Amino acid sequence: MGCKGLSLLELVVALAIISVLLVLVVPAYRNTLDNNEQQVLIDTIYNAVQYSKHQAIQLGYPLYLLPIRAKKGWSDGLLLSKDKKQNSMSILNEWTFLHRNWSLKWKGVDSNTCITISNSPMHAMSNGTFVLENQITHEKVVLLLNRLGRLKRA
Repeated sequence: MGCKGLSLLELVVALAIISVLLVLVVPAYRNTLDNNEQQVLIDTIYNAVQYSKHQAIQLGYPLYLLPIRAKKGWSDGLLLSKDKKQNSMSILNEWTFLHRNWSLKWKGVDSNTCITISNSPMHAMSNGTFVLENQITHEKVVLLLNRLGRLKRA
């Protein structure tokens, strides 16, 4: 009865096949991961705006979307508040972004530090653009927020 095992040649061929597969799969996986993170952020922003509109109508007064950390910008997440200050008593909801490779900026007509959400369709809300940028690939996505609160990709 002989020894059963792999020869050195078989082992080298198997390692070569595995390394070729890894070289092909890892970049595709990274691209898929970036696309998924991007879509999650877009969906979160969309849901935050929609939820804010519904809350403003239901409560009967204007609400404000603010960055979680005013000094760091919008990349960490959004707060829904009853006033323009980050008073913990006035915060109604919070959306946290856990994606380190993406930055988010808001450029509004009225303000770059808050978004006013109107409680009435007769009074328009803040309009402007969200710019979502991947810090690694520098890919940019622009989301337009109009005065009626509709968010669309530019």
